[in-house]
Amino acid sequence: MYGLIPDDWGAYARPWVTELAAPLECLKALHLRRMVVTDNDLAELVRARGHMLQELKLDKCTGFSTDGLRLVAHSCREKAWFSSSVKSRLQYLGPQPGIPVLDDEHVKGVHLDPLAGPVDAFCLMVLDPEKRKRPTQFPLEIVILQ
Repeated sequence: MYGLIPDDWGAYARPWVTELAAPLECLKALHLRRMVVTDNDLAELVRARGHMLQELKLDKCTGFSTDGLRLVAHSCREKAWFSSSVKSRLQYLGPQPGIPVLDDEHVKGVHLDPLAGPVDAFCLMVLDPEKRKRPTQFPLEIVILQ
């Protein structure tokens, strides 16, 4: 579509995904470069390694859609959610950024099932101490995950 890969290139991801995903229990990262990656390839990867996969790089790849990426993102989101503690999960149930909160009244009536999946939308604030300008000033990145 964008001319990233020549028509006769022949670099399809399916054989690699089939050979690598299921037998390699230790596969936590995968970097595919200049390959034709379909949504079915991504679905197979999520099915086989979704519970372990921490990093997926698709460098100059083509052939997939947002549906395939949605599968990968959903798997990563659930993994991140279930790897956090229940107390950490309760932090995501607070109000959206910009709304002042004086106390913890908003979480007192909330009952969170530890076995349930992620909430529909939560806000994550990322502080990067490596990029601070002064000891008390942190660059703040707010990521809203849905």
